[in-house]
Amino acid sequence: MFSVIFKFSKAFLKTITIFSMAAIFSLTQTAIAAEEELAPGFNKCMEESEGVTANMRECLSNAYEYWDKKLNLNYKQALKNCPNDTCIIELKQMQRSWNKYKEGMSKMILNYGMNAGGTLASIESYDFVVRLTKEQTKLLEDLCQNN
Repeated sequence: MFSVIFKFSKAFLKTITIFSMAAIFSLTQTAIAAEEELAPGFNKCMEESEGVTANMRECLSNAYEYWDKKLNLNYKQALKNCPNDTCIIELKQMQRSWNKYKEGMSKMILNYGMNAGGTLASIESYDFVVRLTKEQTKLLEDLCQNN
C-alpha cells in the first residue's frame, strides 16, 4: 500500500513540478517581452553585436545619444517653465548634482564593480549611465508637465 501511495505521490509531485516550471517559464518570457527597450533599436543592435564589446559599446553609445538629446531638451524646457529665479537656481543645482552622481557612480562601477578590470566593466558602467540618463530624462519630462 505504501508503495502505491509513494508512486502516486512521486507522479503527482512530478506533474506539479512540470506545471510549475511551465508557469515560471511563461511568466519569465512575458516579463522579458514586457520589458521596455532601452532606446529605439537598442535590442536589435545588441542582438547583432554578437557579444563583441566594441559593438555593444556602440549600441550603448547610440542609446545614450538618444536619451542625452531628450534630456537636454527637457532640461531647457524645465528651466523655461520655472516660475521664479529660485526654481531656476534649484533646478541647475539639482542637475549639477545629478551629473556628479552619474559620473562618480560610473567610475565606481568601472573600477570596483563586479567585473572591474574586465572588458564587461566598461559595458556595465556605460549601461548604468544610459539607464540613469533615461530615468532623469523622464523625471525632467514629468517636471515640465507639472509646471
